[in-house]
This record gives sequence, structure tokens and C-alpha cells, in this order.
Amino acid sequence: MTFASSGSGSSPHLAAELLKNMTGVDITHVPFRGGAASGTELIAGRVDMIVDNVPNVIGHIQGGQMKALAVTGSRRDTALPGVPTFAEAGVPDFEMYLWFGFIAPPNLPPAIMERLSGAIRRIVTETDVADRIRRQGAEPWPQGPAEMRAALEADMAKWGPVVRAVGLRVE
Repeated sequence: MTFASSGSGSSPHLAAELLKNMTGVDITHVPFRGGAASGTELIAGRVDMIVDNVPNVIGHIQGGQMKALAVTGSRRDTALPGVPTFAEAGVPDFEMYLWFGFIAPPNLPPAIMERLSGAIRRIVTETDVADRIRRQGAEPWPQGPAEMRAALEADMAKWGPVVRAVGLRVE
């Protein structure tokens, strides 16, 4: 079987490689330049499956052009409540989240960092903003600088072995 992703080293590519690593499933990566191209190939029947971020494919799922088999989080996605998690689908301990963060230079004064961090947390937790984020298939994740650092460190520890196993290199 083939799986398409939005490119080598992308989060969808790494999610499928983690699945291969955890289960031994025999799937071959077919990288594309972006999620739109990989989705087009799935709809056209030229690849067997894709791994992509919910916001990129939710319209195709809701429109019946794609069928979601599982979500990578530890709980069901609020935008796709009928789709099981990988754990529910039989792959215990499989978990991956895509998250976005604001990154600043290391010499940013602490007062400015706290002011920016506080403003960002307030914005993403406003009801209308949080609702818009959820409708797009994502979840607000208002974290401070210490939590972001911990998330980065945990992700590097988790994904480092997967990246090395696949043989990915910075180009």
C-alpha cells in the first residue's frame, strides 16, 4: 500500500512512519509538495491513503470524497466526533499532535515575552476565536513559555528516533 503526505519530513509523513514503526505495517511513502497535491492523488485513486492534518481534509471528509479512518490524538477530534482515535482503532499508545507556537529570539526580554505570551493566550481562548479554531478541525492550546519549552523537548525526544530510522536529513 502507498501513503501520500505533504512532503518528506512533514508531520503527516512522520505520523505514518511512527505507525509503521509501532505496527510493522508495510506502507510506502509517496511525498508531494503540499497537502492539496496529496489529497488530489487520493481522490483520483493514485495512492491508497494519505495522512494529513484535519483542517486540510475536513471539507473532503464532510463532502464524502475521503473517509477518515482514525485521528492521531488521545481523544476524538471535536470536528470529527464519529472518527475513532488510533488507540480505539487498535493501535494503543499511538499519539501525535500538530501544534503551532510563536517562537521568539533567545534574547527577548522576559517582560516582553510575558506580555506577548499573555496576549496570545487571551486571543486563542476568546470564545469566537476558539470556536473558529475548532470548526477548522483544530483545538486551541494556550500555553506559556515554560509549557512550550517542555512540549518542544518532549517532541524532540519522541521524534528523534523516528527521524533517524527513516534517515531524514536537513537539506
